[in-house]
Amino acid sequence: MSSIPQIPLPRVLVEYTATADASRGYTFVGEDGRTEVRHSFIELSDKVAQYGAAMLALGLRTGENVAMIIPDGEQFVLTFLGAMHVGLVPVPLCPPATLGKLNNYLGTTQSLVERSEAAALICTSDVLRIIGSIRTPHLRRIVAVDDLPLSSTRAPLATLTADSPAFIQFTSGSTSRPKGVVLSHGNLAANAHCIMTLGLNTTPEDVGCTWLPFYHDMGLIGFVLAPLTTQTPVAFMQPLAFLKRPVDWLRMVTRHKGTIGFGPNFAYGLATSRIKDRDLEGLDLSRWRIAGCGAEPIQLSTLDRFADRFEQVGFRPEFFMPCFGMAESTLAVSFHALDERPRAQRLRMDKLSRHHVAEQADAIGDFETAEFVSCGRPFPEHDIAIRAEDGSFVPENIVGEVVLRGPSVMKGYYKDPQATAQSLRDGWLHTGDKGYLSNGELYICGRIKDMIIVGGRNYYPTDMEWSAGEVAGVRRGNVVAFGTGRFGEQEKVVIAAELKESDADRQLIESEIRSRVLDQVGVRVDEVVLLDPGAIPKTTSGKLQRARTRELFEQGRLVQNARQDSRLDLARNLVASQWGLLKHRVRNTLTGDPS
Repeated sequence: MSSIPQIPLPRVLVEYTATADASRGYTFVGEDGRTEVRHSFIELSDKVAQYGAAMLALGLRTGENVAMIIPDGEQFVLTFLGAMHVGLVPVPLCPPATLGKLNNYLGTTQSLVERSEAAALICTSDVLRIIGSIRTPHLRRIVAVDDLPLSSTRAPLATLTADSPAFIQFTSGSTSRPKGVVLSHGNLAANAHCIMTLGLNTTPEDVGCTWLPFYHDMGLIGFVLAPLTTQTPVAFMQPLAFLKRPVDWLRMVTRHKGTIGFGPNFAYGLATSRIKDRDLEGLDLSRWRIAGCGAEPIQLSTLDRFADRFEQVGFRPEFFMPCFGMAESTLAVSFHALDERPRAQRLRMDKLSRHHVAEQADAIGDFETAEFVSCGRPFPEHDIAIRAEDGSFVPENIVGEVVLRGPSVMKGYYKDPQATAQSLRDGWLHTGDKGYLSNGELYICGRIKDMIIVGGRNYYPTDMEWSAGEVAGVRRGNVVAFGTGRFGEQEKVVIAAELKESDADRQLIESEIRSRVLDQVGVRVDEVVLLDPGAIPKTTSGKLQRARTRELFEQGRLVQNARQDSRLDLARNLVASQWGLLKHRVRNTLTGDPS
């Protein structure tokens, strides 16, 4: 019998509350970074059942999909878990980050709600004023979370099995259009066990502290769902608060004696650069034993700078845990070993690009190199392998496509058999990531679709992006490198970079980017496009969209992409939203639906 548990999460939450410690639960930190609202796991179980009853009172039926756009952490968690409690299938979507690009946001949201076949859309009152014009064939209800008919009534727990759908999470869309990953309760239970027990080795003393958004799998599964299985307390702060004041994350870790926190590579870089010496007073990171890093390429130099910066307040390099994950495998695929410093291998690019061989550069030579960080080993009952282009499995230290299998892997994309067949083949999930295994550990080199081919050699765009990002005046983490056939059959190299200041010396910065990339990567850049902040398109989780950037460049529209919607566009959208909402309510009144 499998040692991986298959118990549906709502059942775990209900049954655990019978013996739960009332001092353990979830804490939600306000925008000011200090105000807090706390729910013990016992209280959480009660409120979740009440939220579930309120959703059933809207006429929703077990098994239906429910889209959610709820920026507020407390409301999101209660609504999301309430839907799961009664057998509804939540579909978390990102809230609008700004009103400046409302047209793009509405178009994307309309598409995701329609493709998910959501019967209802639950959001906050502020979001409702913006998206009231959304209409899809399956959407019957649009309701603000504050208007849910809450009462003391507790809904009974739905009959759920390991094969029942738990929720639908859309992929980030960094290399293609977002696809709806259907995760079962069995997938979720298996991955939660991998994360909390096998990967993090959690104890009753552990406390999570996070700012990660709830519509992204690292924040939702890693800090909302998985901790319920071990009753690990978590403190949540709002993502925008972290971006504005990174020190608030570390203050929360200090205040709550946090031991576990995760973030992308950029988060550690942002904290290092933005937190001043005066902000270190009062910080204590000595209890922080796991600082996970994933969701985007990991740069060892970024982690080293963070460790050096905060060593004086108790942080140690061995706290770092590089990891690899993806939505199609629920979340976690591999974790670096506990209590070990991150490991990296510096490879010869000539061997890598021409022969797909991961040969370490043990000595300085007349060749370019690139550094790749170990993301650790697969979990028990899960397998990682590397496949060549012809589909054959390759040995260690040979680069190919990373493929996975195990109980965490999805059954497929929501009503997208073609995409499912492309990803799930011969019992393996094809990730679309290039990587290799060395001593059983996984090293990720980059996305296959993002590879740049020059003179018959494969180059990884991240190497060029990191080099360009070191140039003074360039916004680090806001650089995209890609190849394009715009100039003819020979693929050319283009680098698009956002500037810190729009009035910077563009000629000097362009020259420095070309020089650095040539020196450090060995590639001659054909064109440099310098942009104002916000011009490079990103996914809802903040990942750079290389394919979309290349598309805009080839259409000659990349420079204009930063343009904000005009006030007239904004007014038109808001009027359309309110008019659409009014028509929706009139229709419901005529059909006897009180919503």
